[in-house]
Amino acid sequence: MKKTRIYILITVLIISNLQIIAQSTTIGFPKLSSLQPIEPTTASLGRYGEYKMDNSNGQPDISIPLYEIRSGDLRIPIILNYQSGGIKVSQEATWVGLGWDLFYGGQLTRVVNGFPDELESTDRPNALDIRNYINKNLDNPYDDYLKELSSGRQEYSFMPDEYYYNIGLENGKYIGKDVEALIPYKPIKISSSEDFTAIADANGTVFTFGGTQETTKPLTAAHNYPSYISAWYLNEIRSANNHTIRYVYQYDGEYNGNETGYYEGAKLIRRQEGLGNSYSLTRIPLTRAGMGQIVKSSKPQYIYFNGGRISFELTSREDIVYPSSLKKLSSITIEVLSSNNTYTPLKKIQFDYSYKSNRLFLNKVSEIADNTIKIVAEFEYNENLLPKKESFSYDYCGYYNGNNVLTPIATQKIEAGNKSLVIGGADKSASPSLTQAGVLTGIKHPTGGKTIYKWGNHHYGEGQPIDGSNYEPKRTVSVQGYFDKELLLELDPDDHLRNLPGPHPYGSTEYVCDRSQTVEVTYSVSSQFIEDQSMHQKYDRGGVGIIDKTTNNVLLDYSNRSTASVNHQTVDITFIAGRTYLIYATTNCKNVISFIEFKYLYQPPPEEIPARNYLYFGLRIEEIENYDSDSRLIEKSVFSYLDPADPKKSSGYLTSTEPIRLSTQKRMLSIFGSMCESTLTEYKYYYNRPITGIYPNGVNYEYVQVRNEKLDKTNNGIIQYRFKKAYDPEYGTDVPKVSASDERGKLLEESVYDTQNKLVQNTNYFYKDDSRIKKVSTGFKLLKYLDMEGGCSGVDPEYYLDDMYIPVNYSYYSTWSRPDSIVKYTYIDTKNYIKNKTEYTYDDIISCLPTKTTESTSIDKKKRITNNKYPSQLTDAVSQKMTEKNIINQFIIKEELTDNILINRQTNKYSIKLLDKNNNPWFYNRDLACMDSIVIQYSTSLPITKLKIPIYDNFNNILQYETTTKSPYTYLWGYGGQYPIAEIQNATYAEVVQKLTQVLIDRVAQAAVPADADLQQIKALTTSIPTALITTYTYKPLVGMLTATNPREVTTYHEYDTFGRLKATYIQEKGSNVKKLLQSYDYHYQNQ
Repeated sequence: MKKTRIYILITVLIISNLQIIAQSTTIGFPKLSSLQPIEPTTASLGRYGEYKMDNSNGQPDISIPLYEIRSGDLRIPIILNYQSGGIKVSQEATWVGLGWDLFYGGQLTRVVNGFPDELESTDRPNALDIRNYINKNLDNPYDDYLKELSSGRQEYSFMPDEYYYNIGLENGKYIGKDVEALIPYKPIKISSSEDFTAIADANGTVFTFGGTQETTKPLTAAHNYPSYISAWYLNEIRSANNHTIRYVYQYDGEYNGNETGYYEGAKLIRRQEGLGNSYSLTRIPLTRAGMGQIVKSSKPQYIYFNGGRISFELTSREDIVYPSSLKKLSSITIEVLSSNNTYTPLKKIQFDYSYKSNRLFLNKVSEIADNTIKIVAEFEYNENLLPKKESFSYDYCGYYNGNNVLTPIATQKIEAGNKSLVIGGADKSASPSLTQAGVLTGIKHPTGGKTIYKWGNHHYGEGQPIDGSNYEPKRTVSVQGYFDKELLLELDPDDHLRNLPGPHPYGSTEYVCDRSQTVEVTYSVSSQFIEDQSMHQKYDRGGVGIIDKTTNNVLLDYSNRSTASVNHQTVDITFIAGRTYLIYATTNCKNVISFIEFKYLYQPPPEEIPARNYLYFGLRIEEIENYDSDSRLIEKSVFSYLDPADPKKSSGYLTSTEPIRLSTQKRMLSIFGSMCESTLTEYKYYYNRPITGIYPNGVNYEYVQVRNEKLDKTNNGIIQYRFKKAYDPEYGTDVPKVSASDERGKLLEESVYDTQNKLVQNTNYFYKDDSRIKKVSTGFKLLKYLDMEGGCSGVDPEYYLDDMYIPVNYSYYSTWSRPDSIVKYTYIDTKNYIKNKTEYTYDDIISCLPTKTTESTSIDKKKRITNNKYPSQLTDAVSQKMTEKNIINQFIIKEELTDNILINRQTNKYSIKLLDKNNNPWFYNRDLACMDSIVIQYSTSLPITKLKIPIYDNFNNILQYETTTKSPYTYLWGYGGQYPIAEIQNATYAEVVQKLTQVLIDRVAQAAVPADADLQQIKALTTSIPTALITTYTYKPLVGMLTATNPREVTTYHEYDTFGRLKATYIQEKGSNVKKLLQSYDYHYQNQ
């Protein structure tokens, strides 16, 4: 019985592996990914891109696999992914809940810079040419050409758009509709027309986007901005072997995107008249900035694939209201294609939600089959409630911080001449506790176990604290009242000190609060008693106080007779960011000392604090705990982000080196009159979020240590990772941000320590920039800093052209930082180790795969070499056709050598099979690349043909092959060409066709479920071809194999539960009516 089971498994493995035998091995280098935003769901999917899910940015990969679509050789998972990092105040939930995404195959989105690419010219100005033009016309500040070029109108917009793609498990972006740069460089092929874009991966699988699109248009026509396509939905996936997955969409509604930001500011006017200047300063009230947009969105309705389809049910939601009308995903139904070409439900995946703070939270995902419910996952979230989405209670990056004011603008003091104005008042600092509001904290699994996630704010160790929050030292406000000469006042002791007539010694200071905080104020009134004690005791008084000058509210007002002892009192006072406070102390005698003091947090200048552990915005993972069904802790991972060389310093760094800018300005100089008098009008706009310098996910880590602890509470050692640092290039404040995320976070070193903190293994990864790959996409913008009107003849201008304009080119680079080598040290003890080195050579830049791999070890000093040649390296017609179809990751020739001595060489020979266009009009690929044979040469011996494959069907399924035994194997396929239903040894395909007829074979192949009568005829081949050894298979579509009957008529049965999980395996001998249990399976699901 045991041998029968092994035979069946081997047969299936042979069938599935013949087509992938030529695929190369994967190199153990970490992959990079990219993507980006639009309407809530599309926007969230985009966060894959610039926001990689790995240790280098403190983000764990939290995913829940729901189903895998299988259509021939295509495999597309449907996965719930959680985008950790924190929930922003204005963040909308996707169609599967706040923070969650649903991946179902791919998407292509666009970030428009300036105007859409189809409306812009690709003939862009060069900044150097414009600079030369400026230098030649310096004294003409009224140049019309530059005025037009800086206008930002459509015909003067020269900024390429960014396109973010997601195909299968590959992510990235390209710049410009004509793919001017591919970031990161990958072996994909992109072609596009007006309505469709096709992206082929290295297997030749083509992802076609278009047909159904997401459109975005301005909320009002007054903006004079066109509607444009912001996303292209996945229309079809087609493998190089003609297997397909097709998508049909349903209209989801509209989303009104009003996250346009706010500004507040001032209008400054400087008038120059004669020899003097006069100034005026006017507040610009809080105003919504930018252009709101309406996004028309769609979601999948059906996904069709070989043997079935998936249907998506959408229902209304409460958190997005009119005029927006998006829906939430209620359920996904997996349906099987029946023999009568109708779809029958197999199981349903149900999504359960709740609402908190008017936000959609995913509570639970369940599977339902035959009225039985199985919990897939239940979710828990941080219980801190988020404020309203319209609230201004957020930090610089949009995360909740509890700030409760009526403006989102940080405190700013604007000065003009002798005038000043304070605007804003918001506290923009991060709140480590409130940033976690609404974030995922736990997942309960179907086994009853639970995973707990513990988060903390990002920190960084370079530069200066952004807002000074939670950092020493503190700055002190201290005021003391005293009297210069003795002045005795014959007054009633109960009179309030501030009402006393005559001059009073008065010490005071003003404190402008730049961040809201509660401080402890210490104050006292004491006496020295240096003269007549009775008089002083009767009349000496002092007082202290705090007045909010913004509201005129008195926060502290204390006065009392002085006493010989110093009696300090304390009180907690809350200061509000943006307000000015008067701190004062008074006395009526030199014998009296009035004192008030408090310390407040402030942003220190650069020279006062060395680099350390500064707070940043957003969350990173701190601990992950796994519990069993009895709530026992079985495993814990603890993450540290400190610099090993300085344990008090974070290894985090700000990925942007640009200065922090919160404002923009617009200036107009008017010159008039015979005396050339001028008026300079300047508008300063301060925004709710930084223009440059601070970005969400703007911290990466050079070092991350992970300590794993098991159930017995022993420390199982630490793994320390070192990642590549890469900073975003600086191009200025008014051009699109260019990210270096494709280079950032590459794994450079991995060190493994045991429980005694001894180094066990150290692995170093080395990369090299390939000079053969360097495409550049360059945008242009002319920045204007001053407008001028009027004029004054015969007088040199106050400003020249180079004061008014700055031309800027900014560039996206498509580069290939390829894996160069891996060096691993395995330590036997502190002095002895084994060194392994793997080096890579690349002669082919199309496949991006190593053409030579050299492995060596310190044990025997030998070099083991693997040489590969890929279709893109060869010039024969077949290889060129494969390259054209982007089938480039399968080697044609593979050699294995030891010290340059050949051990073996494998040659995979392909041919192109042309399909009949008349009989197969629906096939997109009418020329299939089919492997004809595999030839092996051992050392110096003659080459041997190990495998011949003379016949394939139209899906590139093998119909016949032969090994060195010369005994043919024939395969028949069914269930729409999805599964092999018969393996026939010792018979050619032609012989089988002669006995069964091509009509029957085609009928079985095309049927969703083959008819029993046809299957019986196939089994009867043992009579018509006596030498044939036949193994037959039946299947439960979309579930798995039901039976396998070998040539000895021993049948293995596979039994499944209602959810499609393998329940038991039985075996039945020929002539027996008894099924013997071979193995049963218990999945330990709770309550099942």
